[in-house]
Amino acid sequence: MQIDDFLREYESKSDEELLRVAHDIDQLTPEARTAIYSELSRRGLKESSALVALAAECRVELPPVVKTLSIRLSSTNEYLVEVTRIYRKHFWLFLIVTVPTVVASSELILYGRNQIQQVKFEALSRTRTIDNHSLYSIYAIFFATYLASWLLTSATYGATASVLGQLKRGEQPGFIRSFVELRSKPWNFLKTSILLFAFMSFGLGLSNFLVGLLYIMAFRLMLSGLGWVLSFVLGFGAMLVVSRFALAIPAVLLDGCSVQKALFLSDELTEGKWSYLAILLSKSIIGGFVVGLLAFRVPRLIWNEIPLSGLYFMRGAFLIGLTLVEPFMFIGFSLMYVTARKSNSLQEGQTFAALSTYPRQFV
Repeated sequence: MQIDDFLREYESKSDEELLRVAHDIDQLTPEARTAIYSELSRRGLKESSALVALAAECRVELPPVVKTLSIRLSSTNEYLVEVTRIYRKHFWLFLIVTVPTVVASSELILYGRNQIQQVKFEALSRTRTIDNHSLYSIYAIFFATYLASWLLTSATYGATASVLGQLKRGEQPGFIRSFVELRSKPWNFLKTSILLFAFMSFGLGLSNFLVGLLYIMAFRLMLSGLGWVLSFVLGFGAMLVVSRFALAIPAVLLDGCSVQKALFLSDELTEGKWSYLAILLSKSIIGGFVVGLLAFRVPRLIWNEIPLSGLYFMRGAFLIGLTLVEPFMFIGFSLMYVTARKSNSLQEGQTFAALSTYPRQFV
């Protein structure tokens, strides 16, 4: 019998029956041992921490992935330390994964802005006003540009999630392999990314609408600086709510979930994790703001009239800084998924099978 056959058999058993079988684990084949531990983990009967403790007692070295999976999201400090550790350990891989999409996304946005300026210029040169046709063209260019940029960024996120998935399986991650998951599930990945873009557009649009209403009702008060604060708070709140569905990308790529199931699963896994989501978003937003400030404001303090070489320096510095900042949030979301998700734990099952000479201590 294959592992899949054992999995189907153990899924039909009750918890008591499953534990009774696990009690005699030494009499099972390696495939059965792997399957039974997978089912135990899926039901939450045994946690990864128990496996790590057992390994220490047996003096067996576990793969790094199992140690990573044993991390509990009990505190934001431990979580951020682990995200940073993974980022540093695989720094060059994440850098190579991020560079192409950051450059392409930035070029797309720059091209879109130039096209919008050209449409405005042509409309004003004809009628000295922006007619409806030109206005629709501007909106179409704007959304098309940012949708393409969003999809490229989602590809980086998907590749990052794939790297975490490879680590989860105890494999050596690589650049090409990190994009293989996207090629194997292109349509679900594309539909999920577009849905998230729609959620984010709606949330930010709603926050801008509310800010506009506040300006109408209290114009002078909003001009005092309160307007900027409220704009940031409402915009950040919208992004925070939408981030509850951010784990749908790794759910689709790593576990092959449907789009609907991935969205519900993401909402379930991020329940009560507002502080984690807020920290990841804050680091990304603040990091991007600081990068933009250093790249575009500091050179203006050095040169009164920025030369062409200075413009290239500013753009290059911005792209480098954004490349360094962007992976942190994606690693954080991906790590949150692989640590919270209890299914598809065959890697742990293989490790447990190797330790099956101590079944009674485990059960």
